[in-house]
Amino acid sequence: MWSEILVNLSLSMLGYYTILKVLPRLKEMFLKANISGTDLNKVEKVQIPEAAGVITSCIFLIIMFIFIPFPFGKQLLHKEWDFPHQEFVQFVAALLSICCMVLLGFADDVLNLRWRHKLLLPTIATLPLLMVYYVNYNSTTVIIPKPLRFLVGHDIDLGIFYYLYMGMLAVFCTNAINIYAGVNGLEVGQSIVIAASIILFNFIELNVDSRSNHLFSLFFMIPYFFTSLALLRFNWYPASVFVGDTFCYFSGMTIAVVAILGHFSKTALLFFIPQIINFIFSLPQLFHLLPCPRHRLPRLNPESGLLNPSVFQFKEKSLKPIGRLILKLYQLVGFVRIENAIDRDDDLSQSTNCTLINYAIKIIGPIHERDLVIRLLAFQYSSDILYMFYATVISILAVDFHVYPRRFVKTETFGYSLMDVGVGTYVFAHGLLGSSTCHSKGQWSKIFPIIGLGILRLLSVKSLDYHEHVSEYGVHWNFFFTLALIKGISAMLKLQVRPAVIATSILAFYEIVLKLGLQNWILSDYPRTDLVSSNREGVFSLFGYLALYYTSMEIGDYLKKPKTNFRDWIGLLIRLLALSFLSWNALPYFEAVFGLPSRRLANTTFCVWMVTYNLILLTCCLTSDLLLVTVDYRRKRTLSSEALNMKPLLREPYSMQFINRNGMLYFLLANLLTGLINLSFDTVNMNSYSSMTILVGYVALLSSSVAYLSASIYGY
Repeated sequence: MWSEILVNLSLSMLGYYTILKVLPRLKEMFLKANISGTDLNKVEKVQIPEAAGVITSCIFLIIMFIFIPFPFGKQLLHKEWDFPHQEFVQFVAALLSICCMVLLGFADDVLNLRWRHKLLLPTIATLPLLMVYYVNYNSTTVIIPKPLRFLVGHDIDLGIFYYLYMGMLAVFCTNAINIYAGVNGLEVGQSIVIAASIILFNFIELNVDSRSNHLFSLFFMIPYFFTSLALLRFNWYPASVFVGDTFCYFSGMTIAVVAILGHFSKTALLFFIPQIINFIFSLPQLFHLLPCPRHRLPRLNPESGLLNPSVFQFKEKSLKPIGRLILKLYQLVGFVRIENAIDRDDDLSQSTNCTLINYAIKIIGPIHERDLVIRLLAFQYSSDILYMFYATVISILAVDFHVYPRRFVKTETFGYSLMDVGVGTYVFAHGLLGSSTCHSKGQWSKIFPIIGLGILRLLSVKSLDYHEHVSEYGVHWNFFFTLALIKGISAMLKLQVRPAVIATSILAFYEIVLKLGLQNWILSDYPRTDLVSSNREGVFSLFGYLALYYTSMEIGDYLKKPKTNFRDWIGLLIRLLALSFLSWNALPYFEAVFGLPSRRLANTTFCVWMVTYNLILLTCCLTSDLLLVTVDYRRKRTLSSEALNMKPLLREPYSMQFINRNGMLYFLLANLLTGLINLSFDTVNMNSYSSMTILVGYVALLSSSVAYLSASIYGY
């Protein structure tokens, strides 16, 4: 599996550099063929090559054609092995659908097709995909969520309607990206963020039973990510090429293909939240209930160099009744801004166009195009990780209900589980951020409150007779004590050696002691007669967590080295990527030598797993930062003094600000609500409908509390 991913990654990076070299040389060819357009949001109306997405899509297809033998190499070399014909046909059919969509997209760029054709094209391109799905699977049964099973049963066979749904998914994915466009870098940027989210999701799901589906998705998404990343270099503000409808169709079909054949179509839609919002918001204009200009992109103010919302003009009497109702509703909730008596005509009015881009400018105010795209992509990124964020919060309570998937719960002894990531990541984050202050006098002021929280939790659990898992940390121990001792020990030990040396020494000593019998004693049913034996899990796992803490300190010290130019940041990104890859591939070898990871023991394999997970996370975060906030200063642009002096008005959502600044308080609040619910209800024996009702109420109450605290503390 990993060898195929490595080959795929290598070919993808080769494709990235190929596009960087080839695309500049082909610009003139597009201009000579009159495949070009004018950037309406620039003062200088220069002809720019269009449909550059066809270059990216062709390089992507070449990569995939070269890669075809590698997933099936073992079966090709060993004739006695059964060849996976179904997987092979599925792979080829996916490429055929993407090829069809690229061809039809390029035809749209050249021939400027009508909207009804744009809805029909993805449906045609999906036919090979649906035929293969019919032959290989033909599974049209949908599992009903547990709270609704009392209405329609455990599952329902949709029959032909399931194929209709998959066809509509392809149509939506292709057109949703096409509609949510109009400013430099937005089409490619949103596609890259969606692809990165799918790649992260696939890696998380690689350890489950449906590994082959997510591996199939990775084989397509990794080359797509790198080829699109290269295109972004040329489409970023100020754009030297336009991607055209070819890229939008290519992107949408590629994502739809992996979502359908990877069997995570519902999850994939969660990564399209901004596109769904924009689509629903645009429906009145798309269905001509309101006037719909050909171009709804923002308009440039030549004097200030800033973008303003574009508008459409109308006479209220000429609107259909439902159109008037929708426009009044949009105005009431602040989605659009309406001005009356335009050009001294009392009957003529104008309204901002119904797109998410125009709405963002309405909220922010006039803004430069590059800054607008950065904020829209930041919103895309935030919305894509939002469901993962809420999944973490929900899991704190949901794990106590029987509706929660058992494969995600904490492991009792050994194994991999999503909920085991939390404590390890928390220790890693503290070491990462505390690397430069671990010996400062102010460190103790941060330790005593954590000890206080540990004592408070111990007293509340014992006094309320709250249900607890003794085998997790012990009778009296909890994670607050572990965290406080880690920070306290690191503050007292002023050793003149690198943190990595300390971490390695601790792990070596700890593993020797574990193998000599400590591991069997910790995991045994030995009576808990004294303080040490009663809390043996918490006491001895401290060694592993301390080693993890020092490892993250080493990484933190390296990350905090000053970077003087963009090349230094690229070098850091490459090193993080290399470290992530090496540690990921080393994990099976650590597992073979030291056994499966154990959160209960915090053994060496667990520490390596946590380092690997967080290195990948850091790599993704740094990649996002470099994509969203870096500027090519070699490109000249002229702005007015008004634009240069303008302050950024769009910030991250206030609730996210509160959570980022008060992470400990937020999770304490989540745990407090969890405790109150568990004391009030018999969550273990609760039916599915009641469980989901309580979970929805829990999330609503938690979100409301965060909003209230944000307003109280920060004055919003």
